[in-house]
Amino acid sequence: MTRIRRRSGPRYPSLRRILIYVAFGSAFLPGVLVSAIFTLTHGHIAEGPIMRMVVATEEVSRAAALDSAGRLVVRRGYASPAWLDLVLEDTSGEVVFSTIPSIAQGSRPSLLDIASFANSLVPKTTFIVDRVEIGRVDAGTWFAIVPSDAARSLAGQSAPLLRLTGLSVFALIALVFGLTVAAALASEVGRLEKAAIAIASGDLESPVRAKGAREIVALAAAMEKMRASIRENNAGRARFLASVSHDLRTPLTSIGGFLEAVEDGLADDPETLKRYVGIMKEKTGLLEERIEGLIDIARMESGEWRLRFESQDLGQLFGEFAAMAREESALSGATLHVDLAAIADVIAPVDRSLLARAFENLVVNALAHGRPGGEIMVSSRRLEDGEGRAFFAIDVDDDGPGIPEAEREKAFDAFWRGAAAKEGKGLGLGLFIARTIVEGHGWRLGLSASPAGGARFSVLVPAEMTEKREGRS
Repeated sequence: MTRIRRRSGPRYPSLRRILIYVAFGSAFLPGVLVSAIFTLTHGHIAEGPIMRMVVATEEVSRAAALDSAGRLVVRRGYASPAWLDLVLEDTSGEVVFSTIPSIAQGSRPSLLDIASFANSLVPKTTFIVDRVEIGRVDAGTWFAIVPSDAARSLAGQSAPLLRLTGLSVFALIALVFGLTVAAALASEVGRLEKAAIAIASGDLESPVRAKGAREIVALAAAMEKMRASIRENNAGRARFLASVSHDLRTPLTSIGGFLEAVEDGLADDPETLKRYVGIMKEKTGLLEERIEGLIDIARMESGEWRLRFESQDLGQLFGEFAAMAREESALSGATLHVDLAAIADVIAPVDRSLLARAFENLVVNALAHGRPGGEIMVSSRRLEDGEGRAFFAIDVDDDGPGIPEAEREKAFDAFWRGAAAKEGKGLGLGLFIARTIVEGHGWRLGLSASPAGGARFSVLVPAEMTEKREGRS
């Protein structure tokens, strides 16, 4: 027994997992950044001489002041921190403040005296000397002995728990927010996935809905539109099959009935047999016409109708079409009038043979639904729509009962015959084919009421797709 090994393609992480990764990243990335910044600003720098200088200078600014005479004094109530040994001298060299036991206030020690005390202390101390400046006044000199741990303490190393707590709270908020957003997005995407699977399996009754981000809602709306379109297409296909079955079965049933009559000997005289054969030939022709219509639909849907364009003078072209239709109109007892002055010398790319067929279908429709012995009018005009776009219109008017406004949207549907269905006329494909050909040119085929009281079919050619023979657009 041969075992078939299923080839597995590349496996990609799910959206939910990606969003969870993003959520955790949003929580811990700020923590990493804060930790890095803190390390850079409070690590080795805190142990350097610059930080110690800053620490000592801040303490001097808190301790020193000027009295009313402009002499250097110590602020009332000031007490230096335990980690700092500080000596302040005025401009005369007299000590106004000292935390060194061997240097009394009011004395005039030398720099060597203070430096000797600094050298006698434990290692890792810094001896700093600088001028005391209050505002723009040079008030004296200060001496500071700062242990290395003091700068670190002042920078906040004594409170790591507080900073860690704040960082943890920040990370927790970011994590909760990220997970909430990830869960919401993953839930909506999962709902859309289920809807897509349902549509693919043939469930076209359940609407597609989603909420949340604008993109998710737009995707759900597009899927809902697709579902409705597929549902309508399926319903149209069902109507199509039912109509085809009926339209093909009717002539076949009639032919079969007459064949049985001939077989049973009911056509025992030549005249009856001739009449039966004539009827069967008529039904066979009708059957061929309907099959040809179905073939046309198959060609249109499969793309076999590829239009071959060449530039033509529309006035001359439709004039030739009208001339061919005039004889057919005369045989039907109708009068065909032509006025194509508005499209004279208008050039446009067309497929001559297919456009001739579309025009023929419009004229045949007008003859079929016009008044017996009535009039058909083929005319042209230039018009503009509500958006300012210009068109050349070729109108085919009849003087029949017209098409009710409520049914005009259906008039171009395949197999729609309106009132003709009651009379068993046609297959309902003429207008459908005409519209397909016209729209294949990039034009429009409209339907409205005719001034003569019947129906008006208008081929609308955008002016931007044409040019005048003289070169004017």
